[in-house]
Amino acid sequence: MQRDAIEIYYQPIINLNTRRLLALEALVRYHDPEFGDIPVADILRVASEHDLTGAISESMLMHAVADTAIFHEIEPELVLVNVNVTMADLLNPQFRAHLQQTVESNPDLHIIIEITEDSLSTTTEAELKSVEQFVKKRHIDLALDDAGTLYSELAVLVRLPVRVVKIDKSIVDRLPSARVSALMMGFVSTCDKLNIEVVFEGIETPEQEKAIREFGGRLVQGFLYGRPINAMETGIRLQTSGLSMQADQEWPLSPSSAQNGTSGHRDVAGSKAMPPSEDFTTR
Repeated sequence: MQRDAIEIYYQPIINLNTRRLLALEALVRYHDPEFGDIPVADILRVASEHDLTGAISESMLMHAVADTAIFHEIEPELVLVNVNVTMADLLNPQFRAHLQQTVESNPDLHIIIEITEDSLSTTTEAELKSVEQFVKKRHIDLALDDAGTLYSELAVLVRLPVRVVKIDKSIVDRLPSARVSALMMGFVSTCDKLNIEVVFEGIETPEQEKAIREFGGRLVQGFLYGRPINAMETGIRLQTSGLSMQADQEWPLSPSSAQNGTSGHRDVAGSKAMPPSEDFTTR
């Protein structure tokens, strides 16, 4: 953190109905000169041990929004950015103030806060109520990340104003299983009735995409559409190709990123590292 070595990479979320980029998810990355790319789980574990999780979340939010403001200038239709935080962050008064100020200072952008499913398993009822009141009052949308791994999605949908559910790759990997497809068809249908969007993560094959289309899924994310790239490369991609994602077009991955997870430039915002609607997708 002192060397500002944490980087933010972006991965596209695609609308299958339009074959266009709908949103970007901001992802933390760190490349160690000696040990290479450090797994995200290790970054977060070390950050937690040194009480730096909140600082990383604040930094990610600040830089991701600054980058997306520039992406929005390149492509005015691009207003959505997903930022990962912990439940502890959402309960922290300092982070709440930072988040509120960020939202209010960027009225042209739509910031979606992703929380992981496992972080909810240790959250008390009073804490959930506190988060619910905070996000509702400030019109902040929540996304449940890694859904289907540990906790009860039904309990979360009842207890929190979740706007987006992101189905974990471990479930997507089982597609095109008829059993999984049938379960997901019912889940997507239920979420549609609740005005909750469903994003399928970790899409790697055309067969998985086909299965998702067949049971009514619309939003996808994964290596089939491109690996995460840094802000500089994201800006170049938007300038050269816009939001269109044709069937044979992958989000570009530069040779430098493929080899070592970084590039010679940090981001387009020069840093180191739409109001919520009833339906933010084009169905």
